[in-house]
Amino acid sequence: MDEIAWLIKSNYANQSGIVYTVSRKHAEKVAKSLSDQGIIARHYRAGIDPQEKVEVQTAWQQGQVKIVVATIAFGMGIDKPDVRFVIHHGLPKSLEGYYQETGRAGRDGDPSDCILFYGKQDIRILKKLIADGDGNNEQKERQMSMLNRVTASDLVGLDWTGFRVRIQSSPVPTLNDSWSSRADPILSKRLSGCPY
Repeated sequence: MDEIAWLIKSNYANQSGIVYTVSRKHAEKVAKSLSDQGIIARHYRAGIDPQEKVEVQTAWQQGQVKIVVATIAFGMGIDKPDVRFVIHHGLPKSLEGYYQETGRAGRDGDPSDCILFYGKQDIRILKKLIADGDGNNEQKERQMSMLNRVTASDLVGLDWTGFRVRIQSSPVPTLNDSWSSRADPILSKRLSGCPY
């Protein structure tokens, strides 16, 4: 969390952004952590009071709140053109979901960043969410397949398509250099002064 807070403060001060998390609990925890570090952030997730959802979305759309920390519940019908960054705090369940969520950045045509922070623990968390979640075996197998597409070998493809990938855990087996050579060069330069 310290690294994400540092990145927001140093590169995106007073700019609109979204931080996606994989679970409701993480959305609240990340929003609180950012707020504790002086970043005005609100969480948005399934299960919160409908009036609170409207308040968060309206405050964000009007620029009163710059950062929304959200689950996938935040996004459908959201069209804010000046989103300068989308950060994923944890691995998304699928590449399709990642593409959709990152597509919220830069709709006004100005430069925007999409950054993925994840570790091995995220894979375990998602596998448990899939196993314990709703759906029949076929649906769960499809979700597991989608998750497997997001991990290790597909990270190379993400870099090729222009996504900025920050690998927080041990090196991905298919890549042997330091994380900075695996991440987008612009992000590498921006993180070079990061104390974390």
